[in-house]
Amino acid sequence: MGMQKTWFAIWAILLIAGWLMAGHIEMFELVFNFSRAHETWDIDEVFSFMILLGLALPVILTISNTKLRKSLLARQKAEERAQHIARHDPLTGLHNRRAMAEIMRERIKDAEGGGGALSILLMDLDRFKPINDLRGHDVGDQILQEVARRLKTVCQWGQVPVRLGGDEFAVVIPENENFDAATGLARRILSALKTKFQIGGGEITVGTSVGIAVWSPGIDEEQLFRHADQAMYRAKREGRGRLNFFDDDLGERLREEAELEVELTEAIEAEEIVPYFQPIVDISERRLVGFEVLARWKHPRLGQVPPTRFIALAEDTGQINAISWLILRQACNTVREWPEELSISFNLSPRQFRDSELAETISAVLRNTSFPPERLEIEITESAVIEDLGYARETIERLRWIGIRISLDDFGTGFSGLATLSRLPFDKLKIDRSFVTQVTKDAQKAKIVAGIISLADTLDLSVTAEGIETEETYELLADLNCELGQGFLFERPLPGAEISELLKSGQLGGELGCSGGSTLRSLPVAS
Repeated sequence: MGMQKTWFAIWAILLIAGWLMAGHIEMFELVFNFSRAHETWDIDEVFSFMILLGLALPVILTISNTKLRKSLLARQKAEERAQHIARHDPLTGLHNRRAMAEIMRERIKDAEGGGGALSILLMDLDRFKPINDLRGHDVGDQILQEVARRLKTVCQWGQVPVRLGGDEFAVVIPENENFDAATGLARRILSALKTKFQIGGGEITVGTSVGIAVWSPGIDEEQLFRHADQAMYRAKREGRGRLNFFDDDLGERLREEAELEVELTEAIEAEEIVPYFQPIVDISERRLVGFEVLARWKHPRLGQVPPTRFIALAEDTGQINAISWLILRQACNTVREWPEELSISFNLSPRQFRDSELAETISAVLRNTSFPPERLEIEITESAVIEDLGYARETIERLRWIGIRISLDDFGTGFSGLATLSRLPFDKLKIDRSFVTQVTKDAQKAKIVAGIISLADTLDLSVTAEGIETEETYELLADLNCELGQGFLFERPLPGAEISELLKSGQLGGELGCSGGSTLRSLPVAS
């Protein structure tokens, strides 16, 4: 508007000045005389047109200028919108990964100039995928929006919340904030996300795992992000709902794991990972009926690597299938030579259970080893089936059609109830050792174990108690009519060659790993 007024003023001044000058030099009289002398030229019409044009030109230029300004403003707004879209997540309105990288680069530059220590916090929602799958993407989107709202609420000035994609979020923490500020923010986030989400007329619990990395000279934004990511996944692996900082110790452990990953690949190829067998006993008759197959790795440098360590590593690196099918094949070849009354139970991870070719893969192993499918029992955890009950039922039915029995492992520690069990065709429930080891000391856990045994009987399912370590525990389970059991009371896991020798000699026993002292037990084989 100011520009338009300026143009009008300029043209008015020029017009008045021209008019005055024309009067001063008697321009009008000269023009009049000239036009009368040349009437055939129609000069008066020409001069009239020129006068009108002079009057109209300011208006025309003003209109053109207005249109140009509107066009420039529209283009500027479009560019600003495009910039906003390029730097923000459309679902939550938070900054996105691209914007975070730019902010981190700027703040690292400031930190390098003596501005302090920059930190980054990464978080990944716990249990989001099963909620998204079971309740639908609309509910999942509402959860993400509410997470973003809570994140903005707990962040203080200068702390920039970011959605990286999926269920991953981040916060860039200003370089002038110290270690305690980052820790305080993380604890506020953990607390905020523990509160249940009121969505779709119901309550949903999510939670999150948090990793934090602090910038130090010599690392760029990608390395800082990677450090925070590693700390976050370490927190997730250690039990979820946790906070973990990246430090030199964690960096060293990660370097060791990277080395172990390479060695794990070599160990799989060399078949250095082998099956061990822990006896499963008929409790009422104290009679051997089978074995649980467990993976063991004797590392040439580290000795026996704990299964919790290399199995978790195999899960993270995508090598779990290679290990599992190697162990199953070796176990089938070994157990095939034992009495046919003895069966084996074999664990599958949730990731393996979701493999669409699971039944075909197991069937191929059985066929190639000539191992009868009715001697194999597959154990799956509650977390594997709860994500998609329809898929779980279809997969279980395909395995049972082959002749394989299916056991629900770690029962009582997850989400399953009577409704879930009644919808899935299990053959057995396996009571988690956390209940069994405390059954003689904790009345509440004793009631839970008794309830599980009663539930299994009602549903016509077998039941196995794992973690039997004392004679007292064994006798209580016998009184509760628990069908099967396993634990150090009977025998620790042993390599196949040792089991074969014990079977040949007619004695299967070992030293008890319990407070009752060391004795030898002879277990008759099922007939």
